[in-house]
Amino acid sequence: AFDRDVFDVRDKKRLEPRISFRSLLENGLIAPGQPLYFQKDRSKVARVKPDGYLLINEFEGSIHQAGRYMAKGSPCNGWDHWYFEDENGDLRPIDHLRKMMRHRLEQFSEE
Repeated sequence: AFDRDVFDVRDKKRLEPRISFRSLLENGLIAPGQPLYFQKDRSKVARVKPDGYLLINEFEGSIHQAGRYMAKGSPCNGWDHWYFEDENGDLRPIDHLRKMMRHRLEQFSEE
């Protein structure tokens, strides 16, 4: 018998609603000027600009470009490599905030 789930090779993450980093700013989950930390290292800091770009010394770019800059040219998924400090002082990946946004969107669409 044909098992649809076994043969479904689509990337599940790509099927989820797209959330831009800028939308985290627009919805107050990230604030302009807020520090983000590369790979949980508090000595590797970027500041969030109001336009959603990250500023590291003189370098400015998206979360992915800034990650590649910090990784010395290696490809980088910024969602997984940039961390924010939560209300308890713990570092959490910004992908956590993206998941929160998706959850909010799902709740909104169900109303």
